[in-house]
Amino acid sequence: MKRIINYNAAFVIAIVGLFSTSCDQFENVFLNLPIDKEITASGSGPDIFERETICFTDYDSFNDNAEDIEEIKYVTSAFFTINATAGLQGTGIIATLYQGDGVTPLFSFTMPSAVADDYKNNPLKLTLNQQQIDLLNNYLANYKTNNCFVAELRVANVTGTSGPPYSITGKFEMVVELQIKL
Repeated sequence: MKRIINYNAAFVIAIVGLFSTSCDQFENVFLNLPIDKEITASGSGPDIFERETICFTDYDSFNDNAEDIEEIKYVTSAFFTINATAGLQGTGIIATLYQGDGVTPLFSFTMPSAVADDYKNNPLKLTLNQQQIDLLNNYLANYKTNNCFVAELRVANVTGTSGPPYSITGKFEMVVELQIKL
């Protein structure tokens, strides 16, 4: 009889312990925030480029949770061509993300192909190395003051079957994870 009471007591203690600590798991929620920006670069060459500013405050998901955000982390990014001058190509199509000052680079990614049409309706994941991810996450750690970026699209030594002028419109997309305190 004592064994049954001991087993029942152990069972009750285990259940109480489980329920009293399980609430800690629900203190935060994680929300993926996709941010994107269309960029149109145009000109006569030899390089064409354009920069656009991207701010978290341009997105409702950020603004709705701004007071409760505890942390922001980089998840992934991509690029694709929306439109380009016929046959547009160069020696490199480069996507660069700068800190909000537009001077300090966070990462630069050169596409494996320098033909704009290769990325039309075919997004290219921008694979960053660990150093670039760490640099970006360090910048995001101060998201209250570092909530803007400058994105640059550049085509080096541009040519095309028509033009000059040459033009490319692409979309830069980045996903960050917001850790939100409930």
